[in-house]
Amino acid sequence: LRGPNIFKEYYKNPEETAKAIDAEGWFHTGDIAEVDSLGRFKIVDRKKNVLKLSQGEYISPERIENVYLGSSSLLATAYVHGDPQQSTLVAVFGIDPENFAPFASKQLKKTIDKTDTAALKAAAQDPKVKKALLAEIDKIGRDHKFNSYERVRAIHLAIDPFTIDNELLTPTLKLKRPQTAKAFRAEIDRMYAEVEAETSTKAKL
Repeated sequence: LRGPNIFKEYYKNPEETAKAIDAEGWFHTGDIAEVDSLGRFKIVDRKKNVLKLSQGEYISPERIENVYLGSSSLLATAYVHGDPQQSTLVAVFGIDPENFAPFASKQLKKTIDKTDTAALKAAAQDPKVKKALLAEIDKIGRDHKFNSYERVRAIHLAIDPFTIDNELLTPTLKLKRPQTAKAFRAEIDRMYAEVEAETSTKAKL
């Protein structure tokens, strides 16, 4: 962006000013946009959030998260994780208790009340429930024509995993990605181990 409406500098911060405003006066917002079929611009992510997988493909996790959240009533929040040492994506999803309870009840063939936190947590960790929800997630990805490397391969489910209180959300409810990756390091490592084991099993067949 450039024009009289753009700020001139960050107050007493020449380093950040130099990063944001180039020698010709263009302000680099750090946003990533796409142009639709009508020529309209749509902000889809932040440059700092884009990550590169081991095979060299670039991923916009926030765009993927928004598709999943907009397509499934079972999900309330999402964090899609990629790693430069890995070729696949994994995700931490916060479930929507009201819609997740009947979904889990159907999979487990028993009634789970949406207000029963303990039962919801147990269901969220049940392999049968996770497999069924992952299948739905995969279908969403295919329906939206995600590339194979953009589709989540393993998931961790939790109730309200990202909050301001646990310092994983900003006051404006933006996800703190580095902090979230650190907080869920054990779950992320476990998901990648699951993906590796599944890939190894398929290779032997």
